[in-house]
Amino acid sequence: MRNFSKLRINGKLRKFSKLRIYFQNCEKLRKCEFIFSIAKNCEIANLFSKLRKIAKLPLIKLEGKEDLFYGFELGNEVWGIKTGDAHFTPAQAAKDYALLRKELDEVFGKGKMKILTLSGNWEYVFMTEFIEKFSDWDGVAWHWYPLGAGRSDEVIPNVNDENFTLTEIRERLELVNLWQRQHGRDKELWMGETGGAFNSGQNTTTNRFMSHRWYLDQLGIFAQYRHDAYCRQTLIGGNYGLLQRSEGVNSINPDFWGTVLFNSLMGRYVHEVKHSGDEKLHIYAHKNDENQFVLLAINFNREKSVQIEAINGLADLHVVFWEMTSPDDQSSTVILNGNELPKANTVDITEMWEVKNLPIEIAAKSYAFIRLVLN
Repeated sequence: MRNFSKLRINGKLRKFSKLRIYFQNCEKLRKCEFIFSIAKNCEIANLFSKLRKIAKLPLIKLEGKEDLFYGFELGNEVWGIKTGDAHFTPAQAAKDYALLRKELDEVFGKGKMKILTLSGNWEYVFMTEFIEKFSDWDGVAWHWYPLGAGRSDEVIPNVNDENFTLTEIRERLELVNLWQRQHGRDKELWMGETGGAFNSGQNTTTNRFMSHRWYLDQLGIFAQYRHDAYCRQTLIGGNYGLLQRSEGVNSINPDFWGTVLFNSLMGRYVHEVKHSGDEKLHIYAHKNDENQFVLLAINFNREKSVQIEAINGLADLHVVFWEMTSPDDQSSTVILNGNELPKANTVDITEMWEVKNLPIEIAAKSYAFIRLVLN
């Protein structure tokens, strides 16, 4: 996957009437992606009139801020039959996205700004009909909350099930990849929105240490299936954010640290690793620009640690090791190589590594990033 520092900004057009103030506080942000919500009875021509007037697209150009914006989506969960209440057709989507392309090209220059489509549950038939009618767009950003409703009793069993990703998730990803091979080889694939469990996640689950088992496992397999981006719902808000706000105080949730390490150590192309050990151990691998292999190892075994004795048949290896543990599965405390990480401020955890020799041990219900050092 590519760099994760993109912010997906979603809301009604009136929320962007103070866009100039937003620009003044957005200097350090690398890329933004805007999504504008539209209602079922919205006239699209009127929408784009408002887009110029309220969202001030020319202002983005005038202020010299166009490099902040990665692209635009049109509508959130309004296309197709599986998401929301609007259920706009492929024909309507083709017409409306053509207008969006025209508007963006007029303001920023032809093809300068990316357009991401769908912004809802995956629909093979919808996307096939849509791309036949209009194809001047750049990627599919589809949504999914596979763990179920936040209030459901199935969330924790799904998080703890080592087969959930390898069956439920893989099956859907294979359908998405099939569509891409048949209809959209030049289109990016994005997981455009997920927090694991919909309706704000599940408190003490999707905002605690145990959340890494679904989240990092899915980061690995989505990258394996050639997704260019993975949008976590949310940065802050609900019980599924990377940050948590409680009684006016912001704190860091455990998945934030996993995100940092995955983004820093794993590259765009990630591969599943076959191994002969405990099937509760999931391993993903990436080869970086320095020809170093980096592994992500997730131990789903909640009772026993697992050992990695050899990698690719080699036992005489040094490894650079980042192991993440917690005193309790439903704790917000994260310990990296024996050091408790702060909850109120960030530190550079990429430098908090240890060098070890094989064999190495991955503690029960924990995970580790491992960079191989060939002797």
